[in-house]
Amino acid sequence: MNSDEVKSQIQDLMAKLRQLKEKISNLDIPELGNQASYNKNTDMIENSKQQLHHIITQYFKDIQNIYIYLSRFYPTTALKQYMKQEIESIFAQLSEYKKKMNDKQFSQIDYEEFQAANYSAKKEDILQECMQIQSESYPNHTSECMPNIKIQNRITESLYFGLNQYASVYWPSKKGQTASFLINKGNYFIESQICIPYAQDNKLYGYDYSSQKIYETQLNEQIADHSSMLNLPNGNLFISGGVNAQGQILGECKLIDISKGSIQKIPEMLVKRVGHTLVYIQPNTFWSEAPKGYIYAIGGRTHNNFRTRLCERFNLETQQWEEIEKLNEARSRSACAYCEEMHSIFVFFGTSSQQLNVVSAERYDLLSKKWERLIINNQLEGFDVSWGNAICINEDQILIFGGLKDSQYFENNLYFSKKILVYNIQNESITVNDSQLPVDLLPLTSVIHQNKVYTVGKYMSCVQLPPYQSLGEGAFLVEIGEVNSICCFFG
Repeated sequence: MNSDEVKSQIQDLMAKLRQLKEKISNLDIPELGNQASYNKNTDMIENSKQQLHHIITQYFKDIQNIYIYLSRFYPTTALKQYMKQEIESIFAQLSEYKKKMNDKQFSQIDYEEFQAANYSAKKEDILQECMQIQSESYPNHTSECMPNIKIQNRITESLYFGLNQYASVYWPSKKGQTASFLINKGNYFIESQICIPYAQDNKLYGYDYSSQKIYETQLNEQIADHSSMLNLPNGNLFISGGVNAQGQILGECKLIDISKGSIQKIPEMLVKRVGHTLVYIQPNTFWSEAPKGYIYAIGGRTHNNFRTRLCERFNLETQQWEEIEKLNEARSRSACAYCEEMHSIFVFFGTSSQQLNVVSAERYDLLSKKWERLIINNQLEGFDVSWGNAICINEDQILIFGGLKDSQYFENNLYFSKKILVYNIQNESITVNDSQLPVDLLPLTSVIHQNKVYTVGKYMSCVQLPPYQSLGEGAFLVEIGEVNSICCFFG
């Protein structure tokens, strides 16, 4: 061992640590804006938690007491055992008093407790209950007559997400927009109608904005199950991937003319996939090689439960697919949105190969052609969902809504999210809007028309449909306006 060398290393390290200590001392870190406000907010969270815990505990205590009370009208061996335990408890307490008196340790406090307990009254209550059971007959009392407890675990779904309305944390926007959002985007889609990408019995549905009516178009062939779909500006519907009747994952792509119902096959994707997200990028001077724009296919599932990082894009001009950089994290069923001002595609959450929710988000820069991880400053439980949808509504905000929690099951029921989240691009945070979706929604695609978001998809709850409308089982259209303006249209 070279002691001089070790001594030199220690001296050098101590000198650097002194410099680092001085640097930390000189850091100009502003104090927390309002320590009193911070303490108040944390106290509010703790008090609300205790209050909620007390209410829940008391509720189930009341339910138990009601059950015990009702059960007394239907004597069972359990009731007899309960009465014996009551007597044994009283007997043990009296024996303790007797022992204290024999040992001359019976105090004034013991006397007051004895008087307050009123053991004579307790004895009479038990005697009366015993006589009542003995004197009455219960010829018709069977196990079917006993009161039962009814548990509806499905209710826990609304409780879980409803708590986000009871107590939530938000990150104020730099522009002062917190729980509200502003839809201020031009229409990149046809002015008169939107295709509802829900095909049933070879029928495709559309929605006419002006008449607010649903119409149907007959298709000349079947659409693959679980295909990813995208409305295009020229009125066509782009469909890719999915699975066939044998469960095989497909790579086929099709263009559907909404007005005619005709289907045109186009080149297959480079990678066969299902559960991928499609994003349309309109023409821009930055990519003159695609005067008709691009369609990006993000992630998805390629075989079994394997989620992929692979991405590709389709040039609508050359009708060719080309590979782009891989995602940082494999995911399917993610929510994707294009922000023109940022020249970026934003990807939120999704499902992992372990069938769990992906909690991360990413951004693809169209100029550098690179993916980067997003840091969400206030990432909270419940934000991460699969089968959700996202759409950029102005230069600073992206709406994220719908979907479900793959990792949450209760009695084999899925957890759906009715929350409408607002991702604030400038300060990289998410706020929860006061409004909620009217139904459990698995959105397929969304567009903006006259400062309103129209999203179409499938609903999973039992919803009463208007009798005069017919859109096919499980399909619907939701219109999202600005604050507290949400309508649900069933074809």
